[in-house]
Amino acid sequence: MIKSMDNIDVLIAACDYKKITKNCQKCYRKLERKAGFNLIKSPELHGELLELIGEKYAENIINKTKLSKGAIYHHFASKEEIFVAMVKRIGEDNAEILAKVRDDKSLNGYEKLKAIFKAAIFNTNQDILLTAAPNLLENPRLLAMQFRDIFDVVVPDFILPILQEAIDDGSIQTDYPKELAEAMMILANLWLNPLVHETEESDIERKCIAMNKMLIGLGVDLIDDEMIARYKQYCKQIKK
Repeated sequence: MIKSMDNIDVLIAACDYKKITKNCQKCYRKLERKAGFNLIKSPELHGELLELIGEKYAENIINKTKLSKGAIYHHFASKEEIFVAMVKRIGEDNAEILAKVRDDKSLNGYEKLKAIFKAAIFNTNQDILLTAAPNLLENPRLLAMQFRDIFDVVVPDFILPILQEAIDDGSIQTDYPKELAEAMMILANLWLNPLVHETEESDIERKCIAMNKMLIGLGVDLIDDEMIARYKQYCKQIKK
């Protein structure tokens, strides 16, 4: 069971490549002070972490923080709890990235919309999620988190303001900005998401093309070949 946000950070920081390295003793000491326990090397943890959260994510935790088995189970009751914490941490990082695009004065509204989608799908955090995440259809709590984040955060804080700016500057023409924003995010985050339904590369390409045709009908030509290639890469990663 999660005890506090500070302790969540201790574990989730295990897959934060920018802040922690294997040989960074200063980082270890800082984490130890936050957590209130020693970060000790625990080889026997390896098998249990593989079962808990997936091979690549487990390797990150073991190699980058040397968390003990007791530390893991003190703060998290299940694989789902670990993943929920990871999603929250990554969501905070993603919000900073998306805000930079939203607030970029050098881009018009349409350019911002394309840029924010690319920033989201090419974000390295997506690779972490693909490695660690379970199938969302089999985890209703996690699927509900996706829906809630779309309607409570992503649409009102990022996509809708950009669409409104695009309408005001004339780079996009639509009478339904709110509905368009919600449709884009539901399709991109759920319909195209291989964590919801595993999809072949050829099928994801067709989905991307179909989605873009729908969006063009609503006034937005969004998905290009580079984005399609990234979604096809997602499908490959899921199968590894």
